[in-house]
Amino acid sequence: MKGKLKLAGNKKTWLLVREDGKELQVPTRVLTRVLFPLDSKKHDGLEVEYELDKGLPSKIYEVGMEWQPQSAPGYRGLHSQTDGAPRGGGGRPPFSDRGESRSHGRSEPQTSRPSLPGDFHNPYNFVPALPRDDERVKDSGLGDSQPVGHDRYHAELCSGRLRVKMTVATPLLLPDASRVKVTGEGKSEHKTYPVQVDAEGNPYIAVTAVKGMLRSAYEGITNSRLSVFRNHDQRLAFRMESTDGVMMVPARIEVSADGKDEITLYTGTTSITDTGAPSRGDAVCAAWLRYYPSPLTFFGTTSKPEHKDHVSVWLERFQHHRWDKGKRQHVPDFQYWKARKIVRYGDPLGTQPNQTLTGSKQDGCSFHQPLGLPLQEADGYVCITNRNFDRKHDERIFFNANKPTQIDLDERLKIEWDRLIEEYREIHREEIEQGAPSPSALKNSVWSRHIINRIEEESLLKGGTLCYARVKRLREGWQVNELYPVMISRRLHHHSPARILPASLGLATSLSELSPADRVFGWVAQEGKGAYRGQLRISVIDRAPQQNGQDYDAIERFAEPGVPLAILGQPKPQQGRFYVAADKAGGAQARGLNTEKAGYDELHKGLRGRKVYPHHNNLPDGYWDNAVEDRTQQSLAGYYREYRRPSKDGQDCDNQNRSVLGWIKPDTIFEFDIHFTNLSAIEIGALVWLLQLPNRAFHRFGGGKPLGFGSVRLDLISEKSEICTGAEFIKRYKALSEDEPNNCDAAELITAFKKTVWSAYGNDFREKEDNESSSDYQRVVDQGFNEVGFIAAFLRAARGFDDKLPIHYPRVTKKPNPDGESFKWFVQNASSTKDGVRHGYPLADLAHDQGLPILEERNRGAKG
Repeated sequence: MKGKLKLAGNKKTWLLVREDGKELQVPTRVLTRVLFPLDSKKHDGLEVEYELDKGLPSKIYEVGMEWQPQSAPGYRGLHSQTDGAPRGGGGRPPFSDRGESRSHGRSEPQTSRPSLPGDFHNPYNFVPALPRDDERVKDSGLGDSQPVGHDRYHAELCSGRLRVKMTVATPLLLPDASRVKVTGEGKSEHKTYPVQVDAEGNPYIAVTAVKGMLRSAYEGITNSRLSVFRNHDQRLAFRMESTDGVMMVPARIEVSADGKDEITLYTGTTSITDTGAPSRGDAVCAAWLRYYPSPLTFFGTTSKPEHKDHVSVWLERFQHHRWDKGKRQHVPDFQYWKARKIVRYGDPLGTQPNQTLTGSKQDGCSFHQPLGLPLQEADGYVCITNRNFDRKHDERIFFNANKPTQIDLDERLKIEWDRLIEEYREIHREEIEQGAPSPSALKNSVWSRHIINRIEEESLLKGGTLCYARVKRLREGWQVNELYPVMISRRLHHHSPARILPASLGLATSLSELSPADRVFGWVAQEGKGAYRGQLRISVIDRAPQQNGQDYDAIERFAEPGVPLAILGQPKPQQGRFYVAADKAGGAQARGLNTEKAGYDELHKGLRGRKVYPHHNNLPDGYWDNAVEDRTQQSLAGYYREYRRPSKDGQDCDNQNRSVLGWIKPDTIFEFDIHFTNLSAIEIGALVWLLQLPNRAFHRFGGGKPLGFGSVRLDLISEKSEICTGAEFIKRYKALSEDEPNNCDAAELITAFKKTVWSAYGNDFREKEDNESSSDYQRVVDQGFNEVGFIAAFLRAARGFDDKLPIHYPRVTKKPNPDGESFKWFVQNASSTKDGVRHGYPLADLAHDQGLPILEERNRGAKG
């Protein structure tokens, strides 16, 4: 069908004029991507095609084109209910000063390269957490306020009891840490957990765990403050692009005659450009020193050079040729100096060695061609960083044939260096504590010096420290921007996660700042004094009797050694493509950004939101059967058993994974009560909605959620529940009569909650019209509510995905890998070519996630 767009007389509302002359209001969510946002100069009178759903526009797009969804979550404008991003995003503006128009903060559609078809979904994603400092949010009942207290029943507030049934949908892990069995040592250490049970042998579920599950969900659907956001005020590190190594200038911290710390650049024979890179045809700055597997020793001795040694050397110049797999030929890429003879500084260097003869080239390997130039004497310092990658064969000598360049060492560089070393050690802390000789990704390597050497030696920049500098030439001279311990180093992001989190989402610091979840579930000040008990408590969780009246064992038990679970990934907020949002609305970043640009580099960016684990939908029958048996490499209706670790050489247990001796069977039912006091209609409406989610929607509970464990269904048992206002309680107490029927309608409370969320965060909110039936208006409310960004994402997580793609950690193989090695996928995703990032896939918005591709590992061939 065709029609025209028309701007109404109020200059705000857009209308669709049908061919029969009838005018329909245009919700912004139905516009195709290229039409959003509408512009009066370009779009007033534009002919379009459209589709209707129940008499209302559902899609509007240009004539002859196809409709495309608006990519990132956004939200409507501050001053207009029809201005802004699509209702389905439900987003918020980038973090900004209060008073900035939302129209400047919405998520603009981002240009991105086409994606490969999705092969899998990531086990976690995010429900957007939106800024909360808008006046409409503040006044909606979803803003911050003092709690009402517990001293009396407030006449207009609700109190009572909710009886809840919790049904296990996928096996539930309840590991008992107090009875863990530990076997082996070092890398072979392995922990096996029995099921947590009570004195009678029934499954034991802690009240605090259920309360935590409910609170997490409640925070998400009310867009409350984050209750857990600690230790995120430090800048995180990311691995620099390998191509950045060419710009690293060798440097040494030296003390000047007047006692000041200075940075001396050791550029060798090289004339560096304004960015620190060697001039075309020049050699790289540092000389190569053969060290692995057999080091070049001090002349006339068997002693090898050590880190920081002051030495004299004879150097010979070489041309390096890389092997181009595509062209199947050697390609010259850089020149370097190589130490041919070395002595301690002050010892006689003696005669120069003979020049190296040109060897033969070997396909598939680098080729090192001696250039036949005269050897050169030099003095310098040995820099040993250890064999920190598998094919490393040389260390470096920092030397200066040029006039030395000195730059003052300022306090900023000292602080950043200390933080970088600390971040390195924090990233690898667990591996080092477990006795790993090197990162798990490497096979023939050891830890870098700055990671395992004494912290006092490495975290302090002082005289004699050898490092690499990232420099820039200014009009007044050289500037050092950053210092690194190795040539291809981690770098610090420009900002910390806390720096790009709006204050309205941060932890509350006083009672007046309590968000809905804080008021309902309780709050404890993270610094100083202050706490609030909250307005609800949860009773003991009991296993319900079965419908047939016969008891049965709810625990699926496994004989030792149990079921070895797959390796669980550790949170890595350094992965900006997954954890950092394009804006304050939590929208995914564009594909193809390099690691730095995808990180915490700009204040207008945001965080993706609250981490959730989508329900594993559409698992085939038999998926959880015979779990002890290793069938992980066998496809079952297109799925692999992702929860079990595959065996490798007969081994499937070490310090990377855990085993369990049992789990709670699906269809097991538990019941508990929620007692609440003085909740507003919005607050209790949100809670009841969580207990009446749509069909096939689940909460996640217990351990192993990334592996599919712990989907549970919550249902309100209405006949055993009671919701009353304080006024009704007062009336009862005055009458001293029998309990009266429940007059507080849960459906009305849920509608009140939905309308509040829609009005505060959605698009095109309106009240019920006079001639509109209640059922028709309820459908409008439901649609407006469901399309708010954080509600749509929450529901997607609760229902799981409908595309039948498996859910597992990113990997480079279709079948599960015994060693996990998820890092290889991220390496491939971040890898670069001369044209830019090879893939650069971000984690898509949860509500519209179409999956990620398996990125097969590229064989880079041997290097020499």
